[in-house]
Amino acid sequence: MNSFLLPITLSESSLRINLLHKALKTLGFPVIELEAKSYTAGKSTLRQVRALQEKLNISFDDKYVVDQVTWEAIMNDMIPPLLVFLPPTRKMKL
Repeated sequence: MNSFLLPITLSESSLRINLLHKALKTLGFPVIELEAKSYTAGKSTLRQVRALQEKLNISFDDKYVVDQVTWEAIMNDMIPPLLVFLPPTRKMKL
């Protein structure tokens, strides 16, 4: 997965933080509403990411909130929950 470009740092505000917050919520690690509404990686985001990293037994670079390894783990862990929302496929008859 090559969608990750730079590590996420504390206090970063961006659309990718919004994506991170949505991923964390989907995985059962919601952040506080203030951070979610402002798309900011704050202390709540850091706590929830560290809890997820511990749950998934991920080695991480503690200079960042999210590094490449963590981002890939989050995206890979999200695939099963997202599949629940996809409609079943139908085979076409020829």
